[in-house]
Amino acid sequence: MIDDWRAALTNAAAMLKPGGCLGIVDFYVSGSKPEPGFARHAAWERWLWRRWFAHDGVRLSPEHLQALTAAMPDHVLLERKGALPYVPGLRVPYYVFIGRKPHASTAVHCDGS
Repeated sequence: MIDDWRAALTNAAAMLKPGGCLGIVDFYVSGSKPEPGFARHAAWERWLWRRWFAHDGVRLSPEHLQALTAAMPDHVLLERKGALPYVPGLRVPYYVFIGRKPHASTAVHCDGS
């Protein structure tokens, strides 16, 4: 929903203190050939969810998750599917991302330890 999402990501990372954590949960679709280790959604899912969310001005793109993981290599990523209210049987893909800005002196873990 953010027009310049790359600038928003850059700004969010710049605002973090070294060792700080950035958490993001968002709907998404995979690319047709995601990198190894990432979920791959069927062609019909990529087609359906892009059009479904576009009705509300939301642009689902595999580029968002790729940019996050590249910007913060120290991260935890969960790729999931969740139920939709009033639409039985369909499950929409989303991710949970927690990334840590590098810290030069001491390790700070995003899990609270």
